[in-house]
Amino acid sequence: MAVSIAPFLLGGSLRLKDEPLVALASAEKLLRRDPQNIAALGLLGQAALALGWPETAVFAYEAASDLDHDRVDIWISLSGAYLSSGRARDAAHAADEALRLHPSNADALTLQRSASVAVTMAKGKWEQGGDYRGKLAADSKTE
Repeated sequence: MAVSIAPFLLGGSLRLKDEPLVALASAEKLLRRDPQNIAALGLLGQAALALGWPETAVFAYEAASDLDHDRVDIWISLSGAYLSSGRARDAAHAADEALRLHPSNADALTLQRSASVAVTMAKGKWEQGGDYRGKLAADSKTE
């Protein structure tokens, strides 16, 4: 990491919790200088999630994963962003990628389980009314 960007990253990271818009601005400033800065993309993703903008976080983490396909932390962040945006199948895929790189990663295992549950819930339409036994029977017929 170049010394000139370190203050922006550090300042942005410190402000994530209390001032996510400031962190977002720091990430944008860094990305204007270098659109392929993975640390800045990570900061953008974190700030976007803190602001409740999961699709922006997905964009940032997808860009980071395209730049460095072998970083477990990026796949974990991407999986969480997908879950936040209601994209359970994509979240499961990202968690699988993290586990391919690091099979015993606890965060990736947790995300994989959460994504699997979300896929099952969506498939079975569990939020809709009705008898759960009927839903289980209908779900088993579709497999």
